[in-house]
Amino acid sequence: DPSVAVRDTIAWTLGRIAQFHPNIVPVKQLMPLLCEKLRDVPRVSANICWNVQVLAEAQNSVPYPDTTPLSEFFTAIAMALLEVVARPDADERQLRMAGYNALSVLVSKAGNDCLGHMQALTTEMLKHLQESYKSMDRECELQGYICGVLTSLVSRLRDQIAPLADKIMEEALKVISAYQQVRGGAQVLHEEALLLVVALANAAGTGFDRFMPHFAPHLTVGLQNYEEVQVCLTTTRMVGDLCTALEKKIGGYCDMILEILYTNLKNPAVDRKIKASVMTCFGDIAMAITGDFEKYLGPVVQMLREASSTKLADGPADNEEWIDYLNLLREGVLEAYSGIIHGLKESGKLPLFKEHVNTVLMLVKEISEDQTSQLPVIKAAVGVVGDLILVFQQELTAYVGKAPFLSQLVQTAIRSQEPKLLQNAHWLQSMLVRFGGM
Repeated sequence: DPSVAVRDTIAWTLGRIAQFHPNIVPVKQLMPLLCEKLRDVPRVSANICWNVQVLAEAQNSVPYPDTTPLSEFFTAIAMALLEVVARPDADERQLRMAGYNALSVLVSKAGNDCLGHMQALTTEMLKHLQESYKSMDRECELQGYICGVLTSLVSRLRDQIAPLADKIMEEALKVISAYQQVRGGAQVLHEEALLLVVALANAAGTGFDRFMPHFAPHLTVGLQNYEEVQVCLTTTRMVGDLCTALEKKIGGYCDMILEILYTNLKNPAVDRKIKASVMTCFGDIAMAITGDFEKYLGPVVQMLREASSTKLADGPADNEEWIDYLNLLREGVLEAYSGIIHGLKESGKLPLFKEHVNTVLMLVKEISEDQTSQLPVIKAAVGVVGDLILVFQQELTAYVGKAPFLSQLVQTAIRSQEPKLLQNAHWLQSMLVRFGGM
């Protein structure tokens, strides 16, 4: 149609249809047309990018399928989107952002039969990042979009990214430095670059150790910068990813990490979401360094005990936000205890935890009797009690096996009818029966 307004409306309408009724979209007939129309004026092209993104998101119900209806068009779509982001008019209608976002989703939702094309695409994205510094703004937005595509590529290629890992890490650190420069030398972190580093750590595993001397100072900045809540939260959660990736090799950085986490917990100015996230970190660290966690056990359990003492009555009455926070906090504490139990068990140091078992059970009792306890925290409570019974067996069930709060916890879990929680509840029930607790 000669009218831009008509073409724009049609593109938007197609996107809405794809969003809500993806099964009726004739992908085979539509994709060549969409690739062609990506060359249209920015107003239309931006909507076509959104179409591609929506169609990619709708293609697979399982992560990383062998193939999808978009697989045969992957190269053509990727090439067309690369043309879009390179257009001289790509600043109009946020077209460049739409192009990179569509490319990122296309990669993350692609079938495994497209992996062969992703190495070359990664090299191309690294070139885009190297050239992007000609255009810098206070938020380093362009670098963020490119980092987003690279994060999707690294997450898909996993260990196949190894030949490019050094270059990716170098560029991610360059984005962080550039961001600090445009912010007047402030000690800040660029969130998208940080997420790229997380993806690389997950892909590289213990091999990420060689990057830690360069990255550790930035990790410190992210953990300490609690005023930028989202970045501090991302960095705090990243500690878990680093523990999983590096395993025992994270040990050399634990003093620094834990010192900052302790400080954040004690600081009333730190956002509650960050504090809840810190709890889980303790368990992640214990799982990674196993027996070496002994030196941290006392202070960490003290922090967990203090967090556990937070009660519903401490916050405003009937406040949903406070209830959600309390559940999040308790879930984090229980996950931390589970991680500590597993970490110490693996190294034969479980007797060290005996004196803390009652503290855990008192928290579980409180959760089982609290009407505002949500399913994730019930699930975590069932899990930690199961862990304790598994390791201490009759020694524990003789002491607490017939306690009313345990059968109340199991019954609450069974009533939920949530499949995974139901399975865990039946497992806990069988453990209690097996070791004489019911």
